[in-house]
Amino acid sequence: MTALVSFVQLSTLEEDFIYAAEFGDIPTVQRILDENPSLNVDFNDILGRTPLRLAVGNEHLEVWLYFALLSSSCLQDTTAALIYIFDPFRYTLLKG
Repeated sequence: MTALVSFVQLSTLEEDFIYAAEFGDIPTVQRILDENPSLNVDFNDILGRTPLRLAVGNEHLEVWLYFALLSSSCLQDTTAALIYIFDPFRYTLLKG
C-alpha cells in the first residue's frame, strides 16, 4: 500500500513571512503584514508548523507579542485574542 502525502506549496510571500517569524525578524513581519493586510497568517509549512509555533519554539516572544497585539486590536478581549492565536478552531466555536 502506498501512502499519499500532499501539501500545498507556499507562496514566496508565505515563505518570507514564515522565515521572518521563525528567526524573530520583527521589521519584516511588520512590513509583510502592513503591505498585505489580508494575508492569512494561519498557514502551515510542509512539516505542519505555523509561523507562530516557529516563533515561540525558537523563543522569539517578540513575534508572539506582536501577533497578540495585532489580534487583540481586532478582538474584544485578551482571552479571545489568545484563544484566536493558539486555537483558531476553538475560537470559531466560541464565536459561534
